[in-house]
Amino acid sequence: MSYQLQSDGKYHIPIVDLGNRLQDNFGLRVREHDAFGGVSDVHAPNSYHKYGEAIDVTDWRNDDIDGVGWQKRTGNLQNLLRGSGAEVIGPNSGDSNHSTHLHLAAKDGIFKLDQSQYDTLFGGNAGGNRATFGGFAPATDATGHKVSTPQQEAVERVQQYKSNTAEDVVKNFGNDFGSMKSSRLGDALAGAQQNIVQQRMDNGESFGGKMVETTRPKKK
Repeated sequence: MSYQLQSDGKYHIPIVDLGNRLQDNFGLRVREHDAFGGVSDVHAPNSYHKYGEAIDVTDWRNDDIDGVGWQKRTGNLQNLLRGSGAEVIGPNSGDSNHSTHLHLAAKDGIFKLDQSQYDTLFGGNAGGNRATFGGFAPATDATGHKVSTPQQEAVERVQQYKSNTAEDVVKNFGNDFGSMKSSRLGDALAGAQQNIVQQRMDNGESFGGKMVETTRPKKK
């Protein structure tokens, strides 16, 4: 299937077409979309997945293809598709939740590929089912700093500043208050610990955080 260059200088590729191409031509596994086996209930509230505007891609081909491992290939594909959609999150994002797969999301389910991206994925330049997607380093400016789209920068900020809540911290302590004979006592003890942790947080103490998938605004 071929596509026409649009007035913005990009090729507009529907998400299902992109998923089919990655799956059928390159042998990748595409999931978390109604067209690819459905969406599981593990995503952030209001995630692009819940609107049919995101897919998750994993490379379950041979562990090693021409000296390139599956995780490196996944990161290479992330570099290749950088800027094509609202969210391109994978092994190169520093997010443990996406270290083994590539999360791709686009507003209204339309990915916008530049000429190089299109030629690689739809022009047959990537090597089919032995593709390693190499040679596509993240874009940098004249000073060598990575160039990101505004959407990607927003994703990184959300992930960076998602601090643990007092409830998260208490859960990480490993105290099994739920197994106590008195549920009221267990709830009271957990609540007391949360209050102590929250007071320490309010006084400026940090208890770490976690990387989470960004959410999107609700549709009108």
